[in-house]
Amino acid sequence: MSYAVHVQRQAVRMVTFDGKAADGDLYLQAFGPSGRAQTLCERLNDPAALFVPFQGRGGLELAHLHWVAYFEVAGLAPEVQQRLDVGACREKVELELVSGETLRGELVYERPPESRRISDLLNAPEERFLLLVAAERTLYVHRQALLRARS
Repeated sequence: MSYAVHVQRQAVRMVTFDGKAADGDLYLQAFGPSGRAQTLCERLNDPAALFVPFQGRGGLELAHLHWVAYFEVAGLAPEVQQRLDVGACREKVELELVSGETLRGELVYERPPESRRISDLLNAPEERFLLLVAAERTLYVHRQALLRARS
């Protein structure tokens, strides 16, 4: 009997709350609970996940998600299109982080028709990481890293 979990690598840039960045790979399940490959959004927003395996230059480490301000991937992540296909909201926004960094792009999110404002999204506890599309890249921004949001 094998207890191995089949995984796939996702190249990311990880930026911590203090602004330090590291390039490497996160590991996602090749076959998640839904029967398909796990998305980065699913991995980061799993309430049971506190640490994620990150393979950087210094080797394999476990990164504590409460201290990661955001993850960045090149291009448009698959979950962006998945959300758009079901009528997700797209709102231009400027996010100021506690580190002083400012991110600009479009938040892509799903909310009920009666609560589609950015303030509704930011005050809802469902997702730990928000999806931001910005200039040929996708960012997964930790809501606790946000200081201000401007639309």
